[in-house]
Amino acid sequence: MDERWIHLEKIVVSEFYRKKGVSDGILNEFFKRMKAEQYQVVSTGFFRPEYFYRFGFKVNRKYAGLVKDLREHRPAATDEETTISLTHYP
Repeated sequence: MDERWIHLEKIVVSEFYRKKGVSDGILNEFFKRMKAEQYQVVSTGFFRPEYFYRFGFKVNRKYAGLVKDLREHRPAATDEETTISLTHYP
C-alpha cells in the first residue's frame, strides 16, 4: 500500500467514565499523534460504527473496515480540549 496506515483495534472506557468525553479525547489525541508521525490512514473494525462515523470514518473495502483519512481536515467530535497520556508498548 502506498499510504502509511495504522489499525485501531478498539477503545474501551470504564463505565464510570462513559458519557464524559473521555473516549472522544483519547481518539482526538490518537489522531493528532498519528498525524504527527506521518500516518495518513487509520482503520478499525465494524464494532459500533455509528460512534466512529462521528469522527469521519467511512466504510472502505481496500482496508476491510472503517477508515479515517488523516489528510482530510475534520473538526473534532467534541470541542473539549482533553490531554490523554498514551503509553506505547513494543
